[in-house]
Amino acid sequence: MMCTDIFMDPTTSMIHMADEDPQLIREMFFFFYHGFYSAPIGIAGQHDIAISQKHIGMYNLAIKYDVKALQQYTTEEFQSHLAKCTTVDFLSTIESAYFTGEASPLRKIVVSEAGVRCRELMTPGSRARHIFFATMTILPVFERDMFVRYFEAGAGVTLGLAKTEESDDERDFGAHFHDELMEDSSHTLIADLTG
Repeated sequence: MMCTDIFMDPTTSMIHMADEDPQLIREMFFFFYHGFYSAPIGIAGQHDIAISQKHIGMYNLAIKYDVKALQQYTTEEFQSHLAKCTTVDFLSTIESAYFTGEASPLRKIVVSEAGVRCRELMTPGSRARHIFFATMTILPVFERDMFVRYFEAGAGVTLGLAKTEESDDERDFGAHFHDELMEDSSHTLIADLTG
């Protein structure tokens, strides 16, 4: 952990982290000794969101204090957790994941997870679809990342030029994503590109 004189009180040799969540700090120190941290005990129905937010908070601490092992562990735990949670809970974590920094692997994880959940995200009239497109409207950078990852694959399907590295579901998702964004010019990236 990188600790500089900025954090240390010279008279007591204590490190002050007053702007941090005390529970996350306890978990970080627990990680130093044990190599893992505990998942929060949440309220029924809110457990997945609480776990996701804890992983994101721990990732932010790991970045701030330059704890590489914690960054890696948190990234793996976040990815593993997203694979288990509901689609609506997954969608509720995207915004927080996007505030972890431009180069954050958590961003890539949520974009990849969207591809895994492509059938549900593209089901007409579904709550997940509504939240998914609303999230892209709120977070244009997420829309851009989705565009870069899936739109090209979808355009390839539409034009008969699909790449082989995507799965069939991802190519289908890309095709639906391409068609949806072409039909709805309210999405900022498409409006910029086609305007």
